[in-house]
Amino acid sequence: LVLGDIQELFDTWIAPGHLAAFDNNCNKDVVERFKVYPTSYKSYFNYSHPIIRKLGIPPLTCGFNAGVYVANVCAWVNAHVTNQLEYWTRLNQKEILYGVNSASGVTQPPMLLVFHNRYSAIDSLWHVRHLGGRQGLRYDKDYLQQARLLHWNGNYKPWNMPLESVNPIAIKMWEKYYVPDPTGTFTLSR
Repeated sequence: LVLGDIQELFDTWIAPGHLAAFDNNCNKDVVERFKVYPTSYKSYFNYSHPIIRKLGIPPLTCGFNAGVYVANVCAWVNAHVTNQLEYWTRLNQKEILYGVNSASGVTQPPMLLVFHNRYSAIDSLWHVRHLGGRQGLRYDKDYLQQARLLHWNGNYKPWNMPLESVNPIAIKMWEKYYVPDPTGTFTLSR
């Protein structure tokens, strides 16, 4: 749910040599304020595999969440990012470098590999996530009202969340923009 002026996200500064900007999973303010668990590379990768170990990325390296990002499209093309992402995805099908049941499925891990040390930060208010799981219950009203983008990553989405798993403030914010399906085909399942 985008709540901020998208121009601000568009204007995100991307450092020279970086290909994109993501929200860092170890944002100290968010982690300490709400006790949200930071995720490191060890949450995603099979560090017993020699290919992963050979990369030399320490397992406790902080990750980022690729749910919201800003890309430098020219740098993306020049660095052949799409080819690199496809390479890691194909290699994973043969080698099991990361699993679909790891911290974030099949898209997050190749992004972490390709963008390692080549990304800048976006303001964490542009990616208030964990709303699709228990960690999202920890956010307070002030923080959610400052949010520029709410992301229901995780198992639960605003239209199918059990009420005990819902951050009531975030769900009210989503419901403000919910438009019922005029055909009646799609309904809320709570």
